Amino acid sequence: MLNDSYAFAIGPVPILLSTVCAYVYCSDIITRKSDIWRNIASAFFISSFSVSIFFYFLGSITTLHLIASQISATALFFVLMKIALDFAENPPERVLVQFKQSPRQFLSIVLLSPIAIIACDYFLAHVVQRCVGSKCYIYEFVFGYDQMFTRYYAPALGASMLLICGVISVRNFALSRFGGD
Repeated sequence: MLNDSYAFAIGPVPILLSTVCAYVYCSDIITRKSDIWRNIASAFFISSFSVSIFFYFLGSITTLHLIASQISATALFFVLMKIALDFAENPPERVLVQFKQSPRQFLSIVLLSPIAIIACDYFLAHVVQRCVGSKCYIYEFVFGYDQMFTRYYAPALGASMLLICGVISVRNFALSRFGGD
């Protein structure tokens, strides 16, 4: 375990990563650039970090808080992407490309992902994590020694990625079934 005099409550990697992403995102908006991959990465890490900080300050970990944080991070991602595309001087023609999905892929993304997310969130909220040895030292150095923040941040990254894929899959399914562009 880290000595408290050298430890960060919230690790330097999430703080540094979100600070760099915020700088890149804001500079792209100010200069009206439309580098879609920079916008996606920046929006993804900014949304996960900011929502994790918000729920961290609520002071408790419950399954509902974890689920709400992941849904909020996903919603904030789409809002940030919409803002970035609206401010772009030359926005890309198509950001969400419609693609063919088999029913098996659609069901696995849309139905199984939320079940997996809820099961993992329940596990994270109710099981006390124990960490020993050098892997714990590295984990705490990277993410910080505060268990509550890491329980919001790490799952928010994975779950919001699955939820983003799910939203895009539902959009593509709806467009293929009910028409649209």
